[in-house]
Amino acid sequence: MNALLTGANGTVGQALSAHLRERGDTVTPWERRAVPPLALDAQARLFDTVRPDAVFHLAIAAQPTGRENEGHVVNVAWPEAIARMCAEREIALVFTSTAMVFEDGPSGPFHRDTAPPAQGGYGGQKREAECAVHATHPKGRIVRLGLQIAPALGDDAASKSQHNVAGGNHMGANLAARAARGEVIGASTRWAPACSFLPDTAAALVAALDLPPGTYMADANGTQTADQPTGVSFYTLVCALRDHYGADWHIEPNEDFVFDQRMIDSRLPVAPLATRLPDLGA
Repeated sequence: MNALLTGANGTVGQALSAHLRERGDTVTPWERRAVPPLALDAQARLFDTVRPDAVFHLAIAAQPTGRENEGHVVNVAWPEAIARMCAEREIALVFTSTAMVFEDGPSGPFHRDTAPPAQGGYGGQKREAECAVHATHPKGRIVRLGLQIAPALGDDAASKSQHNVAGGNHMGANLAARAARGEVIGASTRWAPACSFLPDTAAALVAALDLPPGTYMADANGTQTADQPTGVSFYTLVCALRDHYGADWHIEPNEDFVFDQRMIDSRLPVAPLATRLPDLGA
């Protein structure tokens, strides 16, 4: 497969690029500086030069440049433009959305038919983008993601081979940074986060290409098992990650955030958290 990736240098993008290359696929990163969002002529030339079999659109407005209305341009208008180009050229599209489309509504777990209520902020923009992508490219796939976890924290070769993103925007790195600042990590026992390990997320995004067009949800905490039928709390997960990483984190349980964010979608299975954290909940 010849794949074109936006956001290839991001947390999920690096893991997806590694996964695709391990499969023997060709990966072309979309260089946003050379081909900015909504530079339609340049985008058309890129599509016609690369001639991808599939486009994975992961990029978001993560690093503000001062452009007017940048959040909407990057998070909504750009996905719609990419979807239109893919539809016109009959190219497969996987667009990544977020569990945050459910943030303004009642607690989950959320299922394939749960209507996202997000009205504002990042979740609202991603929901708007979902609708635009679906309307523009009905044969595309939309995959909602939760928090991401790297298998390891280090920057060594072994860590990189596990699709680790050292210092990136993943749960382990963020927790390690807080601990390094001397913070006590407060973790809610009543929040069940949507989340997955980066290699499993990457595999799910590629697997989505073999599924019928539509909207899917990739959540390892939404993969119910006999041992964890109601999912894993953030506190339990953080404690398990501390032990998994061999970290020295001071963690205190609380009930500051009460929310079941789990996304349950058997059509796009993701390995449950206990697969990589065998002592989870022990």
